[in-house]
Amino acid sequence: MTPLAIAAGLLLAGGGAAAQSADGAVVLEPSRRLSPTPRGEAAKRTPIILRAREIRARPDLEAVAEGDVDFRRAGTVIGADRLSYEQAEDLAVARGHVRISRDGNVYSGPELQLRVQRFEGFFLEPEFEFFSLGAGGRADRVDFIDSARAVATNALYTSCPRDGSGDPAWVLEARRVKIDFDANEGVADGAVLRFLGTPILALPSLSFPLTDARKSGWLPPSINLDSKSGLELSMPYYWNIAPNRDATIAPRVITRRGFGAMFQ
Repeated sequence: MTPLAIAAGLLLAGGGAAAQSADGAVVLEPSRRLSPTPRGEAAKRTPIILRAREIRARPDLEAVAEGDVDFRRAGTVIGADRLSYEQAEDLAVARGHVRISRDGNVYSGPELQLRVQRFEGFFLEPEFEFFSLGAGGRADRVDFIDSARAVATNALYTSCPRDGSGDPAWVLEARRVKIDFDANEGVADGAVLRFLGTPILALPSLSFPLTDARKSGWLPPSINLDSKSGLELSMPYYWNIAPNRDATIAPRVITRRGFGAMFQ
């Protein structure tokens, strides 16, 4: 869709003024908020919608939007201070207070480059929230492989509630975290598990499920302290043997008794 078609779709979608400057650029100043984003197959059939305080466009080439930018295509919503969109490459480059949401996942940070339809690109220094999983974190960089897979570099990941009152109790830090929503799996390389800021477990690689669905992987650790045994730390591993069979193996260390394991 050309930028002029974007402009037409924008006006039909809810208001705004369009004018053409002497050099042929289209400038739009919208006046109303967008309606909720469609999902599923309906999202794939929707046109590009672009709103901002100012939009300059060259037909069939690119559009540049500045000021309270709101860009939507195929279920992806991008907000930013400034965004450029190249039609031929389907490439959006957003900078300044960037926020992107898709399928209940939200990323925010300073800079994004994304091939929108394929959901392929990268986000620099993002914080992220996976609302459907109740998890989130931050990273130096997130590379999007597609809408279901991403790789986070120098990442912090937690499933603990985050209410802004302080750091979460349990945190997984990793050199790299590969996330696959379709496979319900996260794989952390160079992983360090911390409790209240103290490292309690380090592994070269750690696989974990993203949801509560049955899947082999490490479960959240447990910690206990009493006067008889001292400090007890357990790191359970769930083994999904078959649809009707499973087992949990929990290696543990007790300061006054040594190492052991529990089987269920």
